[in-house]
Parts: sequence; C-alpha cells; structure tokens
Amino acid sequence: MIIKELTIKNFRSYYGESIFEFSDGLTLIIGDNGDGKSTFFEAIKWLLDTSKENASLDNVSEMRKSKMEVGDSDTLSVSMVFEPVSYTHLRAHETSQDL
Repeated sequence: MIIKELTIKNFRSYYGESIFEFSDGLTLIIGDNGDGKSTFFEAIKWLLDTSKENASLDNVSEMRKSKMEVGDSDTLSVSMVFEPVSYTHLRAHETSQDL
C-alpha cells in the first residue's frame, strides 16, 4: 500500500487540521528547528500504536487547550489514507476542558 494522505488535527504542535497530500515518487520532510518534523512522525507513531500507554492527553495541542473554555470538548485525531485500495486508518481521542 502507498500512503496518499495524512491528516493531523490538534496533535501537539499541529493546531487545527493539517492535511498532507503525497504525490507519486519520493517525499522529503524538511524544515527549520521547531517546524514540526519530529511531531509529524510522532503523529504517525500515535496513529499506529493503539496501546493504552499511548493514549495520553499530553498529545493534545497546547494552543487548542489554551483556547478551550470549561466544558468545551474537541477531537485530537490522526488519519492516513492508503492506495490503491483506498483504505483509511483513523485514530481519534475526544478531549475536554475540566475545572
């Protein structure tokens, strides 16, 4: 299978929804320090590792947590679309702001 798309929502430094589309051939992930390269791969690891130990709320974007009011909730999610069979793998975690 070939990865065609990765969507990251509210995961660590990725605030809101970020969609990465991959074309045929080689894809390079480049950027300055602090641009989210490591977090990009940590999101893939979180998506594929479904153990309980990996379900920590520490993965929620700090920016998203700071904008949430008491009682608000939102979703942390990572999904990956594969081809040629058009298979999507999704992992999501509902987050809420408590007192």
